[in-house]
Amino acid sequence: MPRLAFTFAICAAFCITSATAMSAEEGLEPESQNWSFDGPFGIFDRAALQRGFHVYKDICS
Repeated sequence: MPRLAFTFAICAAFCITSATAMSAEEGLEPESQNWSFDGPFGIFDRAALQRGFHVYKDICS
């Protein structure tokens, strides 16, 4: 019985690693996105920045 469990564990590990390797070989590229803050003259949403800083100031620090 322990030999069967060991064989099953080896097969499961092989299947997991081979599936990961196959998905890595596909090389899917993420689609390009246009961000408002992209580039040297990009703009940020000032209200969103202030809300985020307020949360950080009150909760995180």
